[in-house]
Amino acid sequence: MTRSALLSRLLPALALTAVLAACAPPEPRIVVPPADLTEAQSLELSGELQEAGRLYLAHAQRLRGEERIQFTLHGLELLLSDRPEPEDLDLAETAYADLTRQPLPEPASTRAAVAGARLAIWSDDPWRALSLLPTDLEGRPAPLARQVLETRVLVLSLMDDWLGVVQTHITLERWQDDYQGIAANREALWTRLLEQDRDRLARFEAEAPDRITAGWLALARVARGTAPRPAALETALEDWMLAFPNHPATGDFLPRLRREWADLGRYPDRIAVLLPMTGRLAAVSTAVYEGMLAAYYRLPAEDRPSLRLYDTGEQAEAAWTVYHQAVQDGATLVIGPLDRRAVELFATSDHLPVPMLALNQVDWDNPPERLFQFGLNPEDEARQVAEYAAMEGHLHALILAPRNELGERLGTSFTERFLELGGLVLSAQFYAPQATDYAPSITQGLGLNDSQGRHRQLQNIVRRNLEFEPRRRQDLDVVFMVGTPREARLLAPQLRFHRAGDLPVLSTSHAYSGHRDAQADADLDGLILAEIPWLLDASIEASPTRAALAPDLSPGSRQLPRLVALGHDAMRLAPLLNHLHQRPGEGLDGMTGRLYLDEAGRVHRQLHWAVFRRGVLSPMVLTPPLAEAGPQASR
Repeated sequence: MTRSALLSRLLPALALTAVLAACAPPEPRIVVPPADLTEAQSLELSGELQEAGRLYLAHAQRLRGEERIQFTLHGLELLLSDRPEPEDLDLAETAYADLTRQPLPEPASTRAAVAGARLAIWSDDPWRALSLLPTDLEGRPAPLARQVLETRVLVLSLMDDWLGVVQTHITLERWQDDYQGIAANREALWTRLLEQDRDRLARFEAEAPDRITAGWLALARVARGTAPRPAALETALEDWMLAFPNHPATGDFLPRLRREWADLGRYPDRIAVLLPMTGRLAAVSTAVYEGMLAAYYRLPAEDRPSLRLYDTGEQAEAAWTVYHQAVQDGATLVIGPLDRRAVELFATSDHLPVPMLALNQVDWDNPPERLFQFGLNPEDEARQVAEYAAMEGHLHALILAPRNELGERLGTSFTERFLELGGLVLSAQFYAPQATDYAPSITQGLGLNDSQGRHRQLQNIVRRNLEFEPRRRQDLDVVFMVGTPREARLLAPQLRFHRAGDLPVLSTSHAYSGHRDAQADADLDGLILAEIPWLLDASIEASPTRAALAPDLSPGSRQLPRLVALGHDAMRLAPLLNHLHQRPGEGLDGMTGRLYLDEAGRVHRQLHWAVFRRGVLSPMVLTPPLAEAGPQASR
């Protein structure tokens, strides 16, 4: 029995009691409900359900028979409508035990089963909850059957049984009274499906026992995995309709997806770009802005937003003033600032009146809601190197990094992610960046000093010279090397000289200049690194190749290709920010990598892998587990 039905039953009964009492001789007597019952009803009507539930349970203790059962059931339903406090959980346990001491007639028995299941849910025991719910609902009132099935959906979600969730929603549809109920049930199912990433949806689809279940999963996979372009969606929907003709989702959800994808290409009306076009970052800013313009002019003329550039200069505080000026000028989206200190000002603010896509990233736990952060974050690269090492089966690492802020940050990021994946950093050596001889750091990291020490000890024991060849420690199986192109070109051959030529050496994009120079990079042969796809001449939809774009760039910007790619991707992200933010894991293939947003609005990049061969950086063909790792791996 629903709570509104119970109230409609109780209140007329109380009124009838009062009328009969008033007509009875010799003296009229007015019967009023107890104060706690009146208060409970008032609390329930005002939406304070758990408070009302406590009072209903207290009132039930003074009753007997059917009334006690009904008030206990209603009190439990309200008290367990949300996660209760520990003392309320104890109260519910006691009331439920009292209720089920004897067999209950229908429908009280089913209502008690649902209450017991919800009690088990809040006690973190979904298996018990599932066992309490009846499986055969024939003959039960439709509202009660819906309550059972809705509770089953919640339990199966907690158990991560998503096939069961879909099938239960499909069963729920048959118990709806009207199309409004059917539509609400399908909406709830769709919301739950979109919480899953496309790889999980594909696995569930392969295991689906019927075409209706498989169709829902396949359509959600289309929604989660289709490129954000209307043409790509239409192709995917045509394939889906051929595979699942006359599916229940066809009428409502296909038009919705078409509307959503059409909206994805719509840019904000006015975009303000905040960059330090003068001062020490002028060349960097020019490269970023030229990348943005390249993306802007690839749009059809009728789709281009108004674009206005604001110079923020060298002072971080100026960006705050310029932002508010841009808002006053009518900007509906701001791209920038670029300086890390300026981004910190916005990350620590309470509110942004207009969304911002900052072109750098800072560590801040609670950034404002409308702040998105996108940059060439080196920590992302270090974490992906750790993932590559672990997926290739390497578990014991040596870190070689410069003794500076960047080296420490990348060393820390690699170590933290490597440990999460079961690896162990056996040694971390930090070298002087300005040096040319890195032998001290390399020999210490490889354990060659220990080998030489053992040799000296043995010679002292036998008191004669012994032939000796130093041996590196044999438990190392990978080297994470951080360095600029100059440092990498010195480190790589010195590692080979010191008997580490058989170890795989991994690095970040910092080791590559971004320009093909086989002669200068000949010593880097065998070095594996993470790089943006644009520098590997990968085919990127809706993006020009590096050779095609070069004539449109200034000479200085051609020397900064990664920053050109950053600007290009920032412009392409502009209309997609809310879409990608609402669907973590869903991404855009950009020049700087596969881009996706986390819950805090930070843009992460999934890079490509490449290896130096004869001095040329060449793309690698990845093994399936690494190729399918996806964005979740880097979170």
